[in-house]
Amino acid sequence: MKFNFKSIILWSGMILLTNLALANPSEKLVQEDKFLKPYIEQIKKEMSEEDKLQMKKMSQDELDLLHHEKGLSIRNQWLRGPNQDENLKKYFSQQGISQVDDMSGKILESLWRDLQKELSPSERKKFEKNRDTRKKESEAYELIIKSCSENLKDKAGELKKCYFESKSNFDLNYITNIRISKKGSIGQIEYLPAADSALKDCLSKVILKMKMVRFSVRENVNAFVADELNCDLKERRDLLDPTKF
Repeated sequence: MKFNFKSIILWSGMILLTNLALANPSEKLVQEDKFLKPYIEQIKKEMSEEDKLQMKKMSQDELDLLHHEKGLSIRNQWLRGPNQDENLKKYFSQQGISQVDDMSGKILESLWRDLQKELSPSERKKFEKNRDTRKKESEAYELIIKSCSENLKDKAGELKKCYFESKSNFDLNYITNIRISKKGSIGQIEYLPAADSALKDCLSKVILKMKMVRFSVRENVNAFVADELNCDLKERRDLLDPTKF
């Protein structure tokens, strides 16, 4: 077995820097966490153990995924309405933060830092590795999505011709799945039942000629048309679901 010592050293360095950052936060973050401590403790009391574990697994950059649920709950509880906490809003205002969305984001970050302190060394190592994997997958998926969308736009004329000849309305949502291999070749293509055989045959001939970007994160990915001439990936949607971390 060959060992890539450069990668091992780099990975060890990343873990060390993360641990140092959590162990030695800036003075501003120390003061912020101190002020927010009562709010954080209240949130933790209301959280299930499952929700706490989910947040522990996340990176700080992934906290945006909680904006519409946990962030909304925080905004409604303390930052909006007749029962809003004026002291809390005043604190953030003094920090130059005026938008309630940004305030709830700061509270989520403080909550995340607090939960990270509860991790054992083995948990931290495991979660950091998983975060790094998700980041690499996300970067690869963005390239695949870009390649898929560019291919659709490049073949737009031929695709529209298929719809015209089959007397169908131009709607690429008829295409429900395009299987793309890691070599960039097209495999199985799936359609809505409403697509007739002539339309499917014509579209398949065009799509099968497309050559997507190569990738290594998995053997195959499944693309679908999110809107006109733009792709998305089912795997990317799963990657944005914190319950699957």
